[in-house]
Formats: sequence, C-alpha cells, structure tokens
Amino acid sequence: MTYTLAILGCGVMGQALLSAIYNAPKAADEATAAFYPSKIITCNHDEPSAQQVTDLVEALDESPNGIKVESTYGHNVSAVKEAAVVLLGTKPFLAEEVLKGVEGVIEGKLLISLAAGWTIDQLSQYTSTVCRVMTNTPAKYGYGCAVVSYSADVSKEQKPLVKELISQVGKYVELPEKNMDAATALVGSGPAFVC
Repeated sequence: MTYTLAILGCGVMGQALLSAIYNAPKAADEATAAFYPSKIITCNHDEPSAQQVTDLVEALDESPNGIKVESTYGHNVSAVKEAAVVLLGTKPFLAEEVLKGVEGVIEGKLLISLAAGWTIDQLSQYTSTVCRVMTNTPAKYGYGCAVVSYSADVSKEQKPLVKELISQVGKYVELPEKNMDAATALVGSGPAFVC
C-alpha cells in the first residue's frame, strides 16, 4: 500500500467505487495488498458534497486494508499531483471541465474513467494510460457489474491493479472498446430488469 488514489467527482458512482474499494476484504498476500491505495483523496465541487463523503466513510467500519480517506472540495490539482491513480467519477458533461482543470498534472497518471460516453481517444488527450469503465449502482454493495476497456499504453502491471480495484464492485468483464456502447446499455440498464 504505497500509492494514493484520487477520485475526481465523488457522487453516486464515485461513492459506489469508494465504498467497494474501502470495504474490500483484507488482501490475502503482499502482492495483492500492493494493489490497494494507502490513501484515497475524494474531490468534489462544494463543501456539502465533500461532507456527504465524510459522513459515508464515518458510517463505515475501518477499512480491512487500512485505507485512509480524505474528503476535499476545490483541491483537484493538489490531489492529482499526489496521486498515482486517478478515478474520474464526474457526470459526463462535467468531465471536460474537470480534466482541463488538472491537465498540467494528470499526464503520466493511470486514469480510470466512469464518465459514460467518453472514449479512450478523448480521455487520452489528458494522459495515455486510460481505463474506461462502465458500472452500475449495485456496485456500492458489491453486487454490480463493471465492463472495462484499456488504452494500448496501459501496462501489464497496471491491468491487475485496475482489475483488483474494479472487481470489488462485483463482476468484472474486460471487453474491447468497440463493444462498450452495447455493454453500457446492458450493464447500466440491467438492474432495472431484475426488479
């Protein structure tokens, strides 16, 4: 546990991933433990949103993997500077503004994007190592599904880290990006058909 994860936009989906990663069962060995951050910095746009995250974390038990969470607002640049991995959890219409705000410091970081409709090519304008993820709200409870596509620059060492973090939401499926639109329709709408 030697890196920091920054979550830019910790609303519904950002909190779902935060909860899943924070509550992940204790890693079985040192190699797996290294996939988990020692610190997560959540970044929101205002104090009430940051307080929601603080309240969420305070209601949880201690993280089995010793993860600490710092909830902030208005500190995207400093959070991204500190982080090795950045999770983009904003709504799609805010993604460009948020990414442009950290443009000078995000290059070289591993970017995991939850922004629906944002392609790997679009995200690669900010950093070359990009994971595009589509998940759903049951992810908050570990019963979701996540479909992941990777840019060509994501290394074979980075993929297991992403898989370990993202698989905490439930089912993890890796697909080529060309299948992401169909996966988005199925994964995003799937929970409605179960009810």
